[in-house]
Amino acid sequence: MDSDLLRAFVINLDRAPDRLDSMRDQLRDLPLSWQRVAAVDGVSLRLPPPDVFDAEGYRWRAGRQHSLNEIGCYLSHIKALKAFLEAESRFGLILEDDAVLGPDTMPVLAALLAEAPDWDVVKLSWFHRPLRIPVRSIGPNHQLVSLITRSSAADAYLVNRSAAAAMIGGLLPMRVPYDHAFDRAWQLGIRMFGVHPTPIRQRGYGSTLVTGVEGQTPGPKFPWWRRGSVLAYRVHNEVMRLAYYTRLGLAARFRGRSETAAPG
Repeated sequence: MDSDLLRAFVINLDRAPDRLDSMRDQLRDLPLSWQRVAAVDGVSLRLPPPDVFDAEGYRWRAGRQHSLNEIGCYLSHIKALKAFLEAESRFGLILEDDAVLGPDTMPVLAALLAEAPDWDVVKLSWFHRPLRIPVRSIGPNHQLVSLITRSSAADAYLVNRSAAAAMIGGLLPMRVPYDHAFDRAWQLGIRMFGVHPTPIRQRGYGSTLVTGVEGQTPGPKFPWWRRGSVLAYRVHNEVMRLAYYTRLGLAARFRGRSETAAPG
């Protein structure tokens, strides 16, 4: 695939060469240009200034102590988006180094690029089992969908240049983990969809971008009586998500139907 059209950006910690080797093995035989993005390592990171990390806003929304590893993960994705905009490709595939590319990855990417005017970001992997609105078929085995309930994960997503610029401008300062922040498409003014079933999954051993050390949790939670603001934030967030992605999904679905039905 022409690198001017699509290029992959693999986020990888300097101290995780085995994961880079795994990604290199997966990408070696694919017709896809790619480059490594050196991840921001939380182990050596100092707390960023308020215009990069809003500590009070994070406590209010997350209900727990911040983690430098989690901040490093967040800044690594911003760095990857900037690397994409510095490249000449029209579309970027952002991958964390624990992503596992399925056999349908390239056909799905090709099908999505054919539908490029209709999306800004497409998630290719997620956790949970989100409710979704089918929009249209992407090849014989996959569908483009609107994810109307929570679908956390940011280990694999396709993005265009306008969305990348909007994300860089709208995602700082950090107030929630990255996979929660970039999922708030209504705040960023972008059209975000997903692919079901997901062509890419995450390895079971989890992301060192967030954990730093295997099994380490991102940050201790505050006592329950200090987390009332979290419930208010999450309720508001899910209401906004439901409204935005329902409207987005239905509009895309019926637009596709009308185009199909239109006389040639």
